[in-house]
Amino acid sequence: MTCGDCEAEIPYYDRANSACYYEDPLKGLVHAFKYKKMTSLGNEFADTMIDFMKKYDVGGEAEIITPIPMHPKRLFKREINHSEALAKNIALRLGLCYSKNLLGKTRDTKIQTNLRRQERLKNMAGSFRVTDGSKIKNKNVLIVDDLFTTGSTANECARVLKESGAARVEVVTLARGDRPT
Repeated sequence: MTCGDCEAEIPYYDRANSACYYEDPLKGLVHAFKYKKMTSLGNEFADTMIDFMKKYDVGGEAEIITPIPMHPKRLFKREINHSEALAKNIALRLGLCYSKNLLGKTRDTKIQTNLRRQERLKNMAGSFRVTDGSKIKNKNVLIVDDLFTTGSTANECARVLKESGAARVEVVTLARGDRPT
């Protein structure tokens, strides 16, 4: 099913899927994973995502799996990139090529939580870069993240990947959140 935002403005990614809805009790668990350093939840979340991916053939054509990168300042504060933990786990279990540094964060953006859709789009614009385009030339890339809300982060990552030569970009997230207006 295509969402209304994607029908109105075609995204750069070819497909985006989420294994769950971002609602309790998952919401509390994701918060604990991201902000309270309960990293063991990453294994459970990866299991959920892998089951979903296999059931619905998500990422079946992927040649490279990469996480959404964090700016070094934010990574220093959090000590873990939750997207990286999920992506690495999924790649390892599915036997796919994992590239931690395929994308880089060019600036420390505002936290998206309280931003409206248009603010999120503006916040993410120009905030990612591809570190080595030769790795993705004509390749199918799977971006992994924890949450998909407006898709602004995934879309900006997909844009730079496509502009650097990626053939196809899919996105898989643990959960889909409500889109802010």
